[in-house]
Amino acid sequence: MESNYNVVLALRTHFWDQYIEYIAQKLNGSTSLCDFVIVADETNSTFDCGSYNKVSHTSDISDLGIEYLPEFNLWYNGDYPLYVLMDTYKDADYFIMVENDVLVNKNIDPIIKYVYENKIDVIFYEFDGTSGWAPEWEQTLKESFDVTKKCFFPFLLVSRRVVEHLHKRRKDIASNYKNGQIKEFPYCEGFIASAINEIKDSINISSLEEFFDIHHFTFTDPYYILDPEANKFGSICHPVRGHDFSSRRYINEVFIENSILRKGLSLIDPNLFYENLFERVKMMGDLDKMIRFTDIAVQNKWILRPEPINWALGAKAWTSSISSWSIHDTIEAEGAAACDGNINKDYAFHTSEEQSPSLTIELDRNIQCRHIYIYNRLSFSERAEKIKIETSIDNLNWDVVASYREGIAFGGSDGNPLIITLDFKELRYIKISLLEENIFHLVQVEVYSQ
Repeated sequence: MESNYNVVLALRTHFWDQYIEYIAQKLNGSTSLCDFVIVADETNSTFDCGSYNKVSHTSDISDLGIEYLPEFNLWYNGDYPLYVLMDTYKDADYFIMVENDVLVNKNIDPIIKYVYENKIDVIFYEFDGTSGWAPEWEQTLKESFDVTKKCFFPFLLVSRRVVEHLHKRRKDIASNYKNGQIKEFPYCEGFIASAINEIKDSINISSLEEFFDIHHFTFTDPYYILDPEANKFGSICHPVRGHDFSSRRYINEVFIENSILRKGLSLIDPNLFYENLFERVKMMGDLDKMIRFTDIAVQNKWILRPEPINWALGAKAWTSSISSWSIHDTIEAEGAAACDGNINKDYAFHTSEEQSPSLTIELDRNIQCRHIYIYNRLSFSERAEKIKIETSIDNLNWDVVASYREGIAFGGSDGNPLIITLDFKELRYIKISLLEENIFHLVQVEVYSQ
């Protein structure tokens, strides 16, 4: 590092994997003027970060004069690693802290030189008032600051004197909170900005967009870390994630060919995302979307053959009654909950105690049915044992396809639903009822033609 510059560039992370290593490689390669280090939150476990220098810390930094408040973790106190870095690098003039879901896509040496030449003290993003910000976070600031501000700091450059000010304020506030003088402990994005605002007239502040293309620097909407758009030269991208990025995108994007989700998925082994994606689409409870998704999955070779279609997904349905234990206000809403694709709940509907309570399902078309899956409630499952299943084309004439007058024990999400096998029987309506006077409740019904 050139002797005129004394800057610490720190990647902040609480774990290590191939994707964090990729971010570290890019960040380390972005400068020849900084000392690069991993500032590692090892509150829960230690981890190996290879050949990189590591500064380890936990959420307890009481040795640096800040009262330990175990009710607030490092996600809440994102400024704490700055004080650890300041204590470790006692001669550093500047600290740059980058979170582990940020891609820095340019050489930052010109920024370092600019900072020294112009005596810049802070570079961060969206230094603004808290109006319209999350009310619960804004509330944490009001006891400690006359003027409340907020910022967005996945990338943060600060001079030593700014860190010293933040450290002093954090010590005082933590002590006041510990002693009961204040009731709220400031959330970091508000604390950093509000504390810097107190000294804004004596320091020089710059905004991140003066140095980077920030079109992909947002709170949400992650990119896949290897997406070329996330790695566009001159930009800074946040958030980026590994193959699990799809779980953070809006699921409707899967139906848009050129969406960020679809572009990212094209770069990932389907074995790493398909099962999760399929479950999310199923949970939408929309038959047409399930069919479209299956077509897309085959076309993109995520799967080799179409998924079996649950023709009951999103179907109209109704129960014979509702009760004080019902989740919904109408028999139609109660019934529809048994066709929403979610088998991981206590129950979908709950009738009154009556003679032969029932659930009736109307598919949106006639099908040649091969299997009916019935998912029982795991608690009180015995209530559904004396069960009868009927089918119809017109909701007038019914055929009994299964009847268990002596009772049959079955489960649901435990992997033991009741499966009724038919010989490709044409049907549109299914009625499931009890053969006795009782309370009736189920979790889900699925209908397949395969």
